[in-house]
Amino acid sequence: MKNFFLFLSLMVAMVLSTTLYGQTTNTIDVTALRDSLETEFQRQKEEAFRLAEQLNLPTRLIGDDGSVSELMRFQNGMPVYYSTRNADGAEMIMSNELYSGGTAGLDLSGSGQILGVWDGGLVLATHQELSGRVTHMNPGSDVITHATHVAGTMAAEGVNADAKGMAYQSNIHSYDWNNDDAEMLNAAANGLIVSQHSYGAIAGWAEGNFSGTFGWHWFGDVSISEDEDYRFGFYDVTAQTWDLVAQSSPYYLIVRSAGNDRGFGPDPGTEHYYFDAMAGEWVISTTTRQVDGGADGYDCISYTALAKNILTVGSVNQAGNISAFSAWGPTDDGRIKPDIVAKGQPVFSSMAESDSSYSFMAGTSMSGPMVSGSIGLLLEHQQNLQAGQNLLSSTLKALVIHSADDEIGGAPGPDYRYGWGLMNTKKAAEVMSNNANADGAVIVESSLSENDTVTIQLIPTGTEPLRATLVWTDMPGPLPTPALNPTDIILVNDLDMRIQDEDDLEFFPYILDPSNPQLDASTGDNFRDNVEMIHIDDPDPSGVYTLKIHHKANLESGNQAFSLVVSGANVTGIPDWDISVEAILNPTDNICGEVFVPTVTIKNHGKQILESATIFFHLNDETPDSIVWNGSLAPLQFVNVDLPEMSASTGPNSFTAFTSKPNGFDDENPANDTMEVAFFTNGEVIFVNQAASGMDNGLSWDDAFVYLQDALEIACSCPTGAQIWVAEGNYFPDDGANQTPDDRNASFFLCSGVEIYGGFNGTESSLEDRDWIENETILNGDINQSNSLTDNSFTIVHGFGIDSTAILDGFFVNFGFASGGGASPNPNFRGAGLYLNNASPTIRNAHFINNAAGFGGAVYAINSQPTFNNVTFDDNFANVAGGAIYALSSNLEIKHCSFVDNFANAAGGAILNEQTPGSIYATTFLSNAANLGGAIYNASSSPDLFRCQFSGNLAGDGGGAVYNFNSSSPEIKSCLFSGNAADRGAGIYNEDHSSPNIVNSTFSGNDAGIDGGALFNQLSSNPVLVNCIIWHNGVGGSTSVASSSIFNTSGSEPEFSYSIVAHSNGSGPVWNADFGLDSGEVYDFNPEFIEVLNPSNAPSVSGNFQLTECSEAIDAGNNLALTASDSLDLNGDTRFFNATQVLSSIVDFGAYEFQSTVPTPELSCPDISIYLEDEFPLSIAVEELYSLAAECPDWDLILPEVDSLNFSCSSIGDSLVTIVVSNLTGSLSDTCISQISILDTLPPVAVCQDITVELGTDGLGSVS
Repeated sequence: MKNFFLFLSLMVAMVLSTTLYGQTTNTIDVTALRDSLETEFQRQKEEAFRLAEQLNLPTRLIGDDGSVSELMRFQNGMPVYYSTRNADGAEMIMSNELYSGGTAGLDLSGSGQILGVWDGGLVLATHQELSGRVTHMNPGSDVITHATHVAGTMAAEGVNADAKGMAYQSNIHSYDWNNDDAEMLNAAANGLIVSQHSYGAIAGWAEGNFSGTFGWHWFGDVSISEDEDYRFGFYDVTAQTWDLVAQSSPYYLIVRSAGNDRGFGPDPGTEHYYFDAMAGEWVISTTTRQVDGGADGYDCISYTALAKNILTVGSVNQAGNISAFSAWGPTDDGRIKPDIVAKGQPVFSSMAESDSSYSFMAGTSMSGPMVSGSIGLLLEHQQNLQAGQNLLSSTLKALVIHSADDEIGGAPGPDYRYGWGLMNTKKAAEVMSNNANADGAVIVESSLSENDTVTIQLIPTGTEPLRATLVWTDMPGPLPTPALNPTDIILVNDLDMRIQDEDDLEFFPYILDPSNPQLDASTGDNFRDNVEMIHIDDPDPSGVYTLKIHHKANLESGNQAFSLVVSGANVTGIPDWDISVEAILNPTDNICGEVFVPTVTIKNHGKQILESATIFFHLNDETPDSIVWNGSLAPLQFVNVDLPEMSASTGPNSFTAFTSKPNGFDDENPANDTMEVAFFTNGEVIFVNQAASGMDNGLSWDDAFVYLQDALEIACSCPTGAQIWVAEGNYFPDDGANQTPDDRNASFFLCSGVEIYGGFNGTESSLEDRDWIENETILNGDINQSNSLTDNSFTIVHGFGIDSTAILDGFFVNFGFASGGGASPNPNFRGAGLYLNNASPTIRNAHFINNAAGFGGAVYAINSQPTFNNVTFDDNFANVAGGAIYALSSNLEIKHCSFVDNFANAAGGAILNEQTPGSIYATTFLSNAANLGGAIYNASSSPDLFRCQFSGNLAGDGGGAVYNFNSSSPEIKSCLFSGNAADRGAGIYNEDHSSPNIVNSTFSGNDAGIDGGALFNQLSSNPVLVNCIIWHNGVGGSTSVASSSIFNTSGSEPEFSYSIVAHSNGSGPVWNADFGLDSGEVYDFNPEFIEVLNPSNAPSVSGNFQLTECSEAIDAGNNLALTASDSLDLNGDTRFFNATQVLSSIVDFGAYEFQSTVPTPELSCPDISIYLEDEFPLSIAVEELYSLAAECPDWDLILPEVDSLNFSCSSIGDSLVTIVVSNLTGSLSDTCISQISILDTLPPVAVCQDITVELGTDGLGSVS
């Protein structure tokens, strides 16, 4: 984890100052952070599962109560498991009063709002309470009861009235908890505002069979404390990460259940297990350890629930008493946790057993969704008040805390049990409404600059106390050294709020004493929390109160955004009518394209509600245009306004906006009415030429940018995208205005919508004019031009979170060197040419040469879907795996590419696919090498391999061309495997239930050192081969042994049909059963290639494996094995060529389709006459009945099915005999008919004799 701590520290240090909705706030590179978090998660999870297998630890546990625990990572040698937080809420927290008919009069239901749910599995989307309103964001994950109950608490429709959720018409986005950090960032970037997290890592005691034996398990670190798990109250990297996620997403609020740890644990001396990190095993112990929270129950909140910028929720029962299990604060540095409480026991909601199942559950898992669901109602209310204008997450948090019933704990103010109190949704909505009406409430979103003070004057309403709540999203805090209860202060930017009356009496915020956590709140200087609240119970309604916000020490990044909520007072001391242009959001410093939509932020600085104003605007010195804005802005509120579309000429410009006539009145403070910004307009094409000497602004070839990085910085800021044209030459990633020379971390970052084209000579006016082969445009990793790899760029090109509109076309990518060390999460050990994370760019017309990395010498892709078209990968190297490409959980589309001379030490000389489907089409793999899978290694991956050539590849162990492992069953069609070499499976090695479907493919000239010249199958791997040719492969150079074709072991049984397989003996009773199953039409004869390759010469790219005209493989196949899309052979020629001119086209065997008509036999059958002699029957040989003229040998007599014909007296006359000859497969035949006349050579002899006939008495007689 040390590397990840360092990473987070670096990310925190890289905070930039930017403008957000007219306010200055702190942001970071969200895309880079998200993808780095995702990479770290993948590494941690893989490492955890590997160690779990070694140590025989469970990876996922389901409890009898439906609770879920899952192994996430190892931290300091200890296993870390996520666990769900199990142990008539709307009425209790007053959310029901916002419904139709409620006392708030608001008619809210959560309609149109999206609420996120992360959990141990997915929500049952078909449950009658949620049907049609749940989207599974991680399809394929398990549906679980816990998640369904949580979602029902938030959003159940109320089919069963007792189960009605808080925001009963909202929509749920359901995620599992894997990769939650990166997914939360991504969801926030796509507009998610609130999410529920009813789970957390296990700290302290847990019951289960984590050791393999059910019982008590203690997750504390005995090297720090034998008695208490130091993680309770300890601000660790998980809390820091969530603070970073929140800071990076200022409109996204994370709601986290506090946990059910308080009082949990066995009786003293109970036998239990603890984990010995040094030995890597669970150990039985009877050592007495305190229950979670100890004797007093305090300090039992852990991990992410301790983050500063989230909302942590505890649980109360129906009576409002704290639940016995609900975890208490404080944090080790004394901050207030939980933040809020809601009902968590018992809660009746939907279950996952069926679409109509319900049950009660208890726990902070249930109280959390009460809060997050109710926030969904507040989101809807905000849109009703101010459509399109979201509240900062700090404002939502401030509203919830400000309006909570704080005396539920027995005394005013916060405590470490109930936090700031019981959520009161109705009060929060009333504050929002009163603010909008300028009636006794004020909501301010602003920022504090270095050494500045924000001052607001207030006049109490006299009808209620004056309360002010200040919340800010603080920067991630520093990480203390692991210890028991360190008191290191985690707050970074310490803002202070004070209120003074007219007599200079100063009112301070609430504070708590962490050394005496049971004491009630007092007031004073709060230097611990990023929440401050001042409560004046009985303010003077005729007095003016001055609220001031300032800060201690220095502000990190120079400013701090904040949210302020005030109730019981109105703003005073400001003009009635004062409107300003607070910010110009567009145009930015640079825009792409001449047409743009200006966006300005206007703010009401007056104390009257602003309902209309005139906004004037113009470019340069042009005549101003204007619009009238209409809406509703309470005092100190702002709104973003889009102005009519404008067109600016390319080059430098200025844009001016100014306001007037608030509600038709004169502005009383015109000094803040006007704002002007200068900006530069780039054309739709940005030009780059390293040899240019003009204005360096990218507007033309003459004035082209010299550095590609400068052009990318402009293009990536263009909301509509841009094209970059780059002239020939070398471009280094460390060159550019904002780059550091010789910085190995420098990379060219691809952006969605930005198309980068190389291959120009610097004069072209259209893309069609370029020649990328002739005009080499090189993205060069040799940043200091030393010709030494050791100081080259780690990764030349990066792609994070981009889609297919990010295009790189016409470039050479050379000399990246990802030597960042080991299999750490650092991307600097992966993808020296191109690193992709959650990215789907289009890479075409490119050449990756001489790049080297630990994984993916040229390209590393994780959770990505890139397309590579007409790309060559040449001489790339991976120290571990994926000489050219390593793809993890991705989907690659590779077409018309070539992989030549790439090498990996372990696996996948060209490509390693891990959990990666996709397609590889019309691509060649020549002379690549690795120990396993000389060209491709598939691990749990089944890509389509269509029209590919694998020749001359080498594997030291198995899979000279392809190694399929762990249920990898690719579809292989029209492919050639020739001249590949390996100890086993020189063509393909299939292991562990890997059963590819191989159609119309040719295996020849491959050589195995031990077994399986063509295929080696083991561990129940059962490939199916149809229309294939396996011929003239070798074992140790010899083609005479059966295993030169096929070798099967450990229950493997391939299936063959319509194929030529050497040493198979052909279909029928003589079939070689060692080869597998004979499904008919399998032959064992020479396919007659144009040029055979002697396998003793492998690895080799020699040979020509197209069929000659006399090949018996022509028109011999099974058309049903191919689909309509399989219309081309390996050469790109049409399939189903009717070479034999039969009635319908029949496919050939093998990778190539013969493309001309074959010579046909000329069969003739003369008519003959045969005379019977003295001796009969007469026998005639059939061969005397026809003559055959043919260019090709090996014709068989099909009819008649005898060698000779016999004739006798009964045969006298004419007989017709049909003669049929055919080649061996029956694909070509001819027929003729011979007329045979049977004649008798002896003339007849008649003999007569005399007879006497006597008549009878009747005068008649008879003769016989």
